Amino acid sequence: MFRGESARRQNGYPSALCTRASDTGAAVDGHRLELKILGPLEAIRSGEQLALPRGKPRWILASLVLELGRAVPDRRLVEQVWGPPGASSAALRSATSRLRGWLAEAGLGEDVSIEYTGTAYVMYARRTVLDAARATLLLREPQHGPRRFEDLVEAAQLWREPALADAPPGLRHHPVTAELDQMRSRCVVELGELAARLGRSAPVLGLLRRAARDAPYDEPVQAAFVTAAHQCGLRMEAARHYDMVCRYLASDLGVRPSPALLGAGRALHGEEPGGREPAGRRPSPARPRRPLTAQATVRGPAPHRHS
Repeated sequence: MFRGESARRQNGYPSALCTRASDTGAAVDGHRLELKILGPLEAIRSGEQLALPRGKPRWILASLVLELGRAVPDRRLVEQVWGPPGASSAALRSATSRLRGWLAEAGLGEDVSIEYTGTAYVMYARRTVLDAARATLLLREPQHGPRRFEDLVEAAQLWREPALADAPPGLRHHPVTAELDQMRSRCVVELGELAARLGRSAPVLGLLRRAARDAPYDEPVQAAFVTAAHQCGLRMEAARHYDMVCRYLASDLGVRPSPALLGAGRALHGEEPGGREPAGRRPSPARPRRPLTAQATVRGPAPHRHS
């Protein structure tokens, strides 16, 4: 289940995304509902993808999944789903009623229920697997070496795109959605570092490339991709990507590359990642770095798109 911004951490990953094993997808009598939020919202029942309701009921479902088992006040639900200028209580009740109707028509009435407390809605789910919960469990496993590598690969594969990539801004900027995007970043960076140590960058290059595409201003992720491409013998691609990322950082954010990204760039030229500037060359004055916003990370133009 989700506990939003109050999530505790273990090994650098949020533990509150999955507090009970029954929430993470143990099949019961061969029947299971999968709710996927690590990318566009999807629902899969017994291996078959369901056609989600359109419009507001779809995003009410997403909002309630983000805080599964927790009460979501009416006002917050309206802000996340409708955005400005909001909606009336009648509109919220109508959209929620249509969502309940869809759950019944899809045969999910025994798996998912939505209750109303008078001021808030709560969704409960049983016999249900959440891709975000599965990813969290994998990343919390205290494994090392090749076993850790396999867990990281499996977790990274669960992200199809940024969390709820097709959702309205109110949901894309939800604290849990932002945490899931950050969790992906940490996963990918750790995967890149471990792959480099194990000499297994080639099998994960596609995962790193996809993550770099989805988070164009996430410099540790960009550095991980540049390093992996270089180690796979794709030095020209790595160099082009590095140069493009640096240009975007300068033109869009007005910042210079971070030490991690600079280290990946130096390695392309055979320099030590932490090496000094060559003798006789004075470094240009550092420009102040501004914090990257979640909106810039998600909405900005991607420096690299690979078909």
